[in-house]
Amino acid sequence: MTPGSLAPVDKTGLILSIDTAGPACQAVVSDGARVVSSRSMTMLRGHGEALIPMVEDGLGEAVITYEDLDRVAVTVGPGSFTGMRVGLAAARGFSATLNIPIVGIGTLEAMAVTDRLASDVAAVRCVAIDARNGLVYGQRFEIDGTAMEQPSVMADLVFAASVPQGGRLVGPATPIIAALARSAGKQVTLGDSAQVPSIEALAELAAASDAGEKPRPLYLKPADAIAAKPAGLRVGSSIGSV
Repeated sequence: MTPGSLAPVDKTGLILSIDTAGPACQAVVSDGARVVSSRSMTMLRGHGEALIPMVEDGLGEAVITYEDLDRVAVTVGPGSFTGMRVGLAAARGFSATLNIPIVGIGTLEAMAVTDRLASDVAAVRCVAIDARNGLVYGQRFEIDGTAMEQPSVMADLVFAASVPQGGRLVGPATPIIAALARSAGKQVTLGDSAQVPSIEALAELAAASDAGEKPRPLYLKPADAIAAKPAGLRVGSSIGSV
């Protein structure tokens, strides 16, 4: 378990961010976008058992209680079906019990922000997570961070074809997409390929997101992987070649 750094906390605008959608369990306490404590543990399963103790450790390090929180944020995927349900159930519970707003964070957007915080390169960021069997979860973001389309699940070849010249590849599927894009003669740069978003990215998006409708898990394909590689998009908005 990796503790984050502690700074004096002004008990206003305090946010708890939860990420259980990927191969880690993360809990971040932030004052606005400023991280004041964090816990992160790599795991493929067991998020449900690990999450609450991690949250309580983080609150204790920040010297605050649940009642000091002003909002809760949670990653909604795409990602692990079980992990997404764990995080959303916990976040909804906190929201209802504490009577505070809840906001959803897209995993792909969080990965794009992770890369932007690590390297402020001006480029279209093309984020992809391996969805197995020749599929990826993908989404592209303009230079200013605006999403170009909704997250979708598609053939890796389709996503690679949508990467523009000079595009920056981000996310765990970066090696796959880079090989396909380069084989098609495209020049691309390689960004952050971490399996999970950074705690700083989670805090930034949690502070910036509007609390609207209650977030729902972003299920883009059935839990059982589809055996046959599709000819194009499976779900989500269309992505065309650039």
